[in-house]
Amino acid sequence: MNHPPSTPNSVAVIIPVKNGLPYFKDVCDMLVRQVYDAPVEVICVDSGSKDGSDAIAEAHGFRLVRIASEEFGHGQTRNYAASLATSEYLAFLTHDAIPNDDQWLAR
Repeated sequence: MNHPPSTPNSVAVIIPVKNGLPYFKDVCDMLVRQVYDAPVEVICVDSGSKDGSDAIAEAHGFRLVRIASEEFGHGQTRNYAASLATSEYLAFLTHDAIPNDDQWLAR
């Protein structure tokens, strides 16, 4: 798949998620607070949440991709999300890894 050239220093934050609440909401809240000097795209790959995690991602303006739960694999799901990114850099989180502060991404 060919992507348009990325913007220098742009970053995609990739998060596989399934039923990530309550932590996932805090992850999303901290991601929108990040101070970063280039574009940031957040790609959430949801594998069948029933707790509203998918709606939380959408409410934060993140790109949400849904896959069937039987399609989930730790490596293959992350690779799939990476293939969707248009950024120069990739950062991977889990749905319960809450950034410490608004400088996490910049560091």
